[in-house]
Amino acid sequence: MRRNILLVATCILLTASGCVTSTHSPRAVRAEAKFIGEYFETKQVDVAAKPIKRVQPKYPQEFRNAGIGGYAVVEFIVNSRGMPKDVQCVEASDQEFGNATVAAVAQWRFTPAEKAGQQVASRMQQRMDFSLNR
Repeated sequence: MRRNILLVATCILLTASGCVTSTHSPRAVRAEAKFIGEYFETKQVDVAAKPIKRVQPKYPQEFRNAGIGGYAVVEFIVNSRGMPKDVQCVEASDQEFGNATVAAVAQWRFTPAEKAGQQVASRMQQRMDFSLNR
């Protein structure tokens, strides 16, 4: 009995925290990205960071099976070596699309932004759309 109560309580906590979502019921996500450290906004640099290696996000299987599309927007810092850091989902039609986009963008590589001839860290935003009609 105690074990069953613990199992039910764990499931409720995981579902409430967003770690587990119910099948085929998209839940919109909105958040504000928070970054630590020095970086420039894209409009403050002379040359913006440009992606040189992109990895496509994996379509969440339960949404693919149900024919459900969605989107996610991530914000991140491209450091002076062209690596994405602190990739954070700031908006998504469902957290699963956000998780897939964060995982993919974390693997991207960039030519870093430049300011006054120096490679600098810059903040970027990327939207990914998930559609079965591609």
